Parts: sequence; structure tokens; C-alpha cells
Amino acid sequence: MKTFIRKTPVVLLSVLFILGVLLAGTALATAFFNFPNDGDIPGVPLPASPFSSSLTETTAVGLEDHDDVYAIRLERNELLEMVMTLDDLAADDDFDLLLFPPATKAPILGAYLNKQMVAASENTSGASESIRYVPLRSRVGTNYVHVYLFYADDDDEQGGSGEYTITWSKTQLPTPSVTVAATRLVKYGAAATITGTATVEGAPMENFEFVVLSRPLGTTKWSQVVKGRTGANGRYSASVTPLRTRQYIVRTDWSDTTDDDAVGYGYSRAVTVTPHAYLAFGTTPKVAYRNRAFTVSGHLKPSHPASTRHVKIVAERWNGSRWVRVKSTYVRNSGTTWSGKVTLPYRGTWRLQAQVGADNLHAATNSARRKLTVR
Repeated sequence: MKTFIRKTPVVLLSVLFILGVLLAGTALATAFFNFPNDGDIPGVPLPASPFSSSLTETTAVGLEDHDDVYAIRLERNELLEMVMTLDDLAADDDFDLLLFPPATKAPILGAYLNKQMVAASENTSGASESIRYVPLRSRVGTNYVHVYLFYADDDDEQGGSGEYTITWSKTQLPTPSVTVAATRLVKYGAAATITGTATVEGAPMENFEFVVLSRPLGTTKWSQVVKGRTGANGRYSASVTPLRTRQYIVRTDWSDTTDDDAVGYGYSRAVTVTPHAYLAFGTTPKVAYRNRAFTVSGHLKPSHPASTRHVKIVAERWNGSRWVRVKSTYVRNSGTTWSGKVTLPYRGTWRLQAQVGADNLHAATNSARRKLTVR
């Protein structure tokens, strides 16, 4: 089993030099770099392409060097293409090429063991490695390239070592355009429809994947709720069922190749879908007596914190020709239930209705009415 050893920074290795080597009669040269303190985040700026460096697992004290970390900023829909070739390796030596997102924290080896990389090339010993990657909107910023000496030939007394050369480029991909429309208000538990079109450089995106992302209103984390494919003229349609007020955005993935790691992303604006609350009576008497309190109770969804000023009971009395509002009473709600006491002052036929105002969970909602006789 491999023992993972962190590199000790060495001041004596702080010499930077460039060896100019003309390639095929051109002025293109490969620079060789050996940076101090480059084995962990924040790393060092990624040198111009192409460049070379080395890793080693020598047993000499203070010279273990398993990691090189380079920082590179990636913008939205910017394609990073990177190839690493290896030289002078022992038969069993294995270098890997990894890419970590902006939120990655040191140590880099911990991030590797926790599989936080967004792209990875981990071929067998001595093989070249390559990465093609476009950041999602949430991963725009400084990303970290990690060159990692995964395994060294144990037959070599001094451990493994070798040089690598990285050639890389960044290409700005087109940004898809995504329109969106949605049912803005629905009953509790009912579906809402989200529709729109996706185009890239004015051309409809037909048969491309789209993803609907959602978050509760007032929060920051988006999560995937629906996935599908666009149809004729780039149109898409999706059904969602919000049980509280939620925001939705639609992302389309675009690529002119079959490489899923080399796509451009387009995002719609956010739309908000608000459900009514589920508000209903549970128990009410069919007969009550004037000026004598009785209990009413019922249900409220989504769940709410305990309050005495959220659910209101409105009481109306029939005067022979129409319903007349006489009084209202707040009752206590907690979680998904509510209950309280109501007192009615006159004999006759009455009806009760539960009401809740709009909040960040739902739209204003009225329950169905319950009739009762007061004697």
C-alpha cells in the first residue's frame, strides 16, 4: 500500500531557469521550472505552455517531492485542454494529472483522498495524461492543477523520480442562450410547468440535454430537480411540484464534440413559483352555543414555526339575505397543525373560514368554509 508523504519546501530549490530548445526549426521552446513551496494550495501560477518540471520520491531527507500545484483562472465557458507527457520514469512510476475547483482547501492530498477533483487523468504507470474541462458557473475562478507522484518503483533504492512536460491552452466556447417561462402560482401539491428555448449563436439547440435547478426562496444552494432533452427548435418543457416557494433556473449543456467534459453551459434567468398553502379544517362542531367557547383545529402545509398570529379564523353570520362578517380570531399554529378557541355572540347560522397571509413559503390562502348552528 502506498504511503503518502508530503513534500518539505526546500529553499535551495528556488532557482528558476529556462533552457531554450528550438523545436523543428521554430522559435518554440519548452521551459523547465522547479518552484519552492509549490506542493500545496495556493500553488504557483501555471507557467506558459509548454513547460517542464519534475517530481521525486528520493529517500534523501528533505527531498521528497510528490506534488506540484499550479493555479489557473478559468472563466465561464472557457475550455481548458491539458496534456502531460512523462520522461525518464522507472517502469512502475505513475504520475497523475488532477484539477480541483476554487473552493478547495489545503492540504491538496486531503482533497484528493476525498475525491473533490472536478477533472482527473489517472492512467497506468508511464502513460501520458490529459484533461479537457469547462467550469460550471459556480466553479469560475482560480482552479488548481495538481501533478501527483502516485506511485514510485520500490525496486529503486532512491525511490522514483522523473520529468514531465505539460502543454495547455484555454479556448472561449460559445455561451448558449436560454429563455424561460413558468407557471407562477399553483395549488399546494400541484405541478407547475417550466418552458423555454435554447439556442447557441442564433441556432436552435435540438436534442441537447437541459437541467432544471431549484432552491428554496431566500437560500443560496441550487440542486438538480429535472433533467431532459430539448426538442424541435430548441424547445424544452419540464414539470415541477414545489411544496414551498422555490426559484428555478434552466441550464443547457452544449458541445460540438462527443466529449462530455468539454461543454459550454448556458443559464436562464431565475423564475419563482409559489404554491398556495394547504389549509384545511380538521374538527369543528356542527352545533355551538352563543358566548360559549369551542375548539377548532386543522392542518397547514408547509410546516411553519409556532405562532399565534399566522392562522386566522373568520366568522360570518347569515342575516337572512347575505353573509355578514362578524369577527375574526387568531389561533395557534405549530408545524403542520393549528388549533384554538372561538366564541360566537349570536344565535343563527354561521360559517367559519381559516386564512393565512402570504409569506416566504406560500401565497395567501383561504380554506374551504365550515357551517355550524349557534343556539
